[in-house]
Amino acid sequence: MRHPPDAVGGRAAVISRLIASVTNVILAGTPKFVIVGTGRCGTAHVARRLTDIGIACSHEGYFTPEGPRLRNPGRPFKARGDASWLAVPFLEPGTVPIIHLVRRPSSVIRSFHNIGFFDIAFRPWHRRFIAFAERYFDVGSDPFDACVRWYLDWNARCEALGAYRVPIEKIEAEMPRILRHIGAVAERQGPAPSATYNKRPSVYSAPPSREAFAQQLQEHPCAAALASMSARYGYGSEPWRD
Repeated sequence: MRHPPDAVGGRAAVISRLIASVTNVILAGTPKFVIVGTGRCGTAHVARRLTDIGIACSHEGYFTPEGPRLRNPGRPFKARGDASWLAVPFLEPGTVPIIHLVRRPSSVIRSFHNIGFFDIAFRPWHRRFIAFAERYFDVGSDPFDACVRWYLDWNARCEALGAYRVPIEKIEAEMPRILRHIGAVAERQGPAPSATYNKRPSVYSAPPSREAFAQQLQEHPCAAALASMSARYGYGSEPWRD
């Protein structure tokens, strides 16, 4: 019986994916390095950048919303590291090389707010991830307030791990030090991912303007703590500025 070429090709693709999944499950190992951050800070970007230069790094492939998952069919077995904000509660200082990825406060907070991460109206969109966050963080009822406090809380947890801190804006300049820190050597140059990789549009039809958003940050009860963290990360003492 003859099968149409498309059917044969489709069956071959399914078989190929099945073989890859089984291989990933059988040969998987724990990460040899971990990249952490708040989320919306560039972990996906860095995972892709490292993979492109020959250092396979999964993004939320080992540290998942359900916790560490060694037998994850979707995580390439060649992955040496994992970039995931979900890793933070499961790490201990000194166990593996850890990179703490940071991003400008206003950019992270605005990004979380724009995707409605802590907004109950959009909970179905982020169900697994927000359920994970709620196990370690008091979300409260104000989405904007939660975004500000999350930036402070999760970054403080990352700092407590004694991680090597790297601003996402300086990732290319810092790459040689990152490779030394994780004990890896680039196999090829690789193209730098787009600066808009993993960028998401706002879920709100009329999101606040940059000016209004900056004003909200300035007036927030945690503004002083945010300014202190911002200065420590090299972004200056006015975190409401882009």
